[in-house]
Amino acid sequence: MATRAPITSAFIAKLLAPIPVGEEQADTPKFRKWLIANEVAVWSKFMEKVDLAECLHRAAALSLRDAGRHDPRHQDCLLAYQAYRRAVEAQCLIAAPTPVQARWKRRMMKGYKISQEVSDAIMADDQRFAV
Repeated sequence: MATRAPITSAFIAKLLAPIPVGEEQADTPKFRKWLIANEVAVWSKFMEKVDLAECLHRAAALSLRDAGRHDPRHQDCLLAYQAYRRAVEAQCLIAAPTPVQARWKRRMMKGYKISQEVSDAIMADDQRFAV
């Protein structure tokens, strides 16, 4: 009775080889692109909230052009601005998918008193992208 020759295919050898340290089974270029696409989608979805808050603040500010000193619309503009800054802070808590968004975070928070968690999120992005 003839015995089967051992499989010497390079594909099978690679398949049966142990996984290198620091690498996942599903760690393929296609999987990495998918992960980045998901990060960008999440960032973009929440960036729409920032854009909306910015537009609402801009509309409130434009309505103040002809306002008097004690016009109640000043309070509306202040509330709209506070909502905009809260939206920016919430956006800064989301991991930046690319270095461009990491720079946006630093630019938007520059000159403002920021919470420790926002500062930590910005630092994590800086470390991840080695900025």
